[in-house]
Amino acid sequence: MVEKNLEALDESVRLRMISDVPIGAFLSGGIDSSAVVALMARHCDRPVKTFSIGFEEERFNELPYARMIAKRFHTDHTEFIVKPDAMDILPFLVRQYEEPYADSSALPTYFLSKMTREHVTVALNGDGGDENFAGYYSSQILKATLMQESLRSIHRLFTVPISRFLAQHSRSNFLNKIFKFSLMLSEPFPRRFGRLMSHFDSSLKSHLETTFFKNQGAHGDTLELFSRLSEESGVSDPLDSILFTDINSYLPGCLMPKVDIATMSVGLEGRSPLLDHRFLELTATLPSSLKLKGLTQKKYIFKEALRDILPPDILFRKKKGFGIPLDSWFRKELKSFTFDVLLCDRAKRRNLFVPKEVRTLLTDHVEGIRNNGALLWDLLLLELWFREYFD
Repeated sequence: MVEKNLEALDESVRLRMISDVPIGAFLSGGIDSSAVVALMARHCDRPVKTFSIGFEEERFNELPYARMIAKRFHTDHTEFIVKPDAMDILPFLVRQYEEPYADSSALPTYFLSKMTREHVTVALNGDGGDENFAGYYSSQILKATLMQESLRSIHRLFTVPISRFLAQHSRSNFLNKIFKFSLMLSEPFPRRFGRLMSHFDSSLKSHLETTFFKNQGAHGDTLELFSRLSEESGVSDPLDSILFTDINSYLPGCLMPKVDIATMSVGLEGRSPLLDHRFLELTATLPSSLKLKGLTQKKYIFKEALRDILPPDILFRKKKGFGIPLDSWFRKELKSFTFDVLLCDRAKRRNLFVPKEVRTLLTDHVEGIRNNGALLWDLLLLELWFREYFD
């Protein structure tokens, strides 16, 4: 089965290298894009053109790993550093996405695409590897919660009220995480995934939204979407139901539009070998225990297939993801900009969010009480979207 996976991916890569125009690849230094580049090198009689993006903030910067792969497979490698002044491009991105699209990685994806288009017309990427092989931390967390299934009523009756009280009266980031985790543990399994993936829980929305906003229309239970998808999966394995939900929600609703719109905005064609339908059909037949082995070995069978191709420093390093340093930027370079946008008269006149609550989110973040970076980004992009399409 290990060899079958590698053969299927190799064929998928080969097919996507057929092109009458210059071709290259996005290279993050993660397992998925590194695997794609390694297999491209097999089918190319000249150095593969690879493109990477990084940040000055060390914990977000994956360039050293990308360079490792570029050196190993002798690629023609190009890099770009994203800095806070890159936010000047946000109005342009809002126009491109045409909706309040709130994945902050759209920003580096755009710059990566723009840089890549200066050299090639087609770029392969590693999208789909985490959905195929349980590569997200959420899979580990949710699998671990199955061990306390019998304690769910205790969490609901005791842990949740106590942790809520402590979080509300301490304004501690740690206690707030404990509260959110206890909420997740109190939910039925399909809803836990939704709780884990949501930025705004129902409690926060009830405080943040104005009465006017609440009365405007359907404000249904977001978590029901995940429950419904889990039921539609028709599988008995809880982890398989999560992977099904990811493939039918996060992947087509977030990741694929992000890359497609970012690449096409600069005239670049993106291709995703790991999303080849035959490859997806093959990985769907694998038992979840070969994807997440135990609680710690994510993408187990995929890593086994690549053991003789990629170095251990790539295969077994800690996953970073393709995020941007929101927490730092909002506390420093973008502090004034964010306060001005979210608390300006225009934003207040929309009467969607309670200004006092928005200010609390901003202040708590700037003071380091809580990391509200993702929440602030969501609100910021929503306001910029209103400005672009309604003002």
